[in-house]
Amino acid sequence: GKEFRRQPADNDRQFCSFACYRKSRGETLLEQKVREALSKTGIIFQQEVKMGRYVVDFYLPTHFVAIEVDGAYWHQDSKKDARKTKFLKSYGLYVVRLKEAEINSCDVYELVLIG
Repeated sequence: GKEFRRQPADNDRQFCSFACYRKSRGETLLEQKVREALSKTGIIFQQEVKMGRYVVDFYLPTHFVAIEVDGAYWHQDSKKDARKTKFLKSYGLYVVRLKEAEINSCDVYELVLIG
């Protein structure tokens, strides 16, 4: 809800800060693409599922799969992502991480099926 100064690298940035993002109830454009692709597959999924101290972008309960949508801006720290992946694997989940470049460079429907 706040205005913020855009930088040249912020072409598709929707939020002014991570705190603003967490307060938002909406999904990112990348998450929307993945949700639409998952819906096409007919696979049962849940979005934004809390697991311990983490929130999983997409959870496929019948397959024990967690799909994380890694936008370039929010996922610059690979150590944080690795900690989350390790935690999710301790729950017995298979973790699929879809990078922004992958999502934007191909048919997401195919990426979801291959992932």
